[in-house]
Amino acid sequence: MKHNDFIEGYESGKLSCSVSIVRMVCLLLSGRIRELKVAAALVCWLLGLLCLGGLSGMGFVYWPPAWAALVNAVLLSVLALSSIHAISEVIVSGALADEQFWQVAVAECALWFFAHGESDVLASSETDNGLRDSLDPRTVGRRHRTH
Repeated sequence: MKHNDFIEGYESGKLSCSVSIVRMVCLLLSGRIRELKVAAALVCWLLGLLCLGGLSGMGFVYWPPAWAALVNAVLLSVLALSSIHAISEVIVSGALADEQFWQVAVAECALWFFAHGESDVLASSETDNGLRDSLDPRTVGRRHRTH
């Protein structure tokens, strides 16, 4: 699938995206992400996770374990619900805006996309990193070197 097809399909509502934030963090740490907005969002998420880990450690030191576990569960769910959707939105907007970032994200399996029902977008998928490959388990196995 070409970048223009991705933009057209996403804006028309025929395509949806899924983002692997862990894979994006790996790409950020390896220096392959050049988008400043995406990098800033990922760094803020990592700092929030680090702060949560520090608060978790302090909680288990000063509070009873049951209370500390309850507070950790609440804080982790709040972090997950509030930040992951926002970070995914920033990543998808970066992929819509920059073709090079989109190619890196798709090639590294950090951004997946799929069609809603039968769509014209399926017919325009001609490259090996497009929609058909993301839906075909044999191709995914070859890409990840698994069986």
